[in-house]
Amino acid sequence: MIGFWWLVSIAVLAVEIALLLYILLLYSKIHRTTGGRLLIGIQLFAILFVAQDALGAWTILSFYSRLGTSVSFPLAVLNTLGLAALLSLYYTLRT
Repeated sequence: MIGFWWLVSIAVLAVEIALLLYILLLYSKIHRTTGGRLLIGIQLFAILFVAQDALGAWTILSFYSRLGTSVSFPLAVLNTLGLAALLSLYYTLRT
C-alpha cells in the first residue's frame, strides 16, 4: 500500500501541474495579444515543468514500493519547496 508521504508528493505534483497549466494558458492569451519573447520563454518553462512533474508522479507510482519510506519524506519536502518556488514565480510575474 502506498504511504502517506508518497501521497503527499503526488498531491503536490498534481497541484503543480494544475498551476503550470493555468500559467501556460494565462501567458498564451497574453502572448497572442502582445507578443514578446519573454512570454515564449515562460510558456516553454511551463511546458517543461509539466513534463517533469508528470514524470515525477509516474516515477513515484512505479517505484514507491522499491524506494521505501526513507525516500518518501525528503521527496515530499522537495516537491513542496518546488511548489513554493512556483507560487512565488507566479505571484511575481502576475504583478
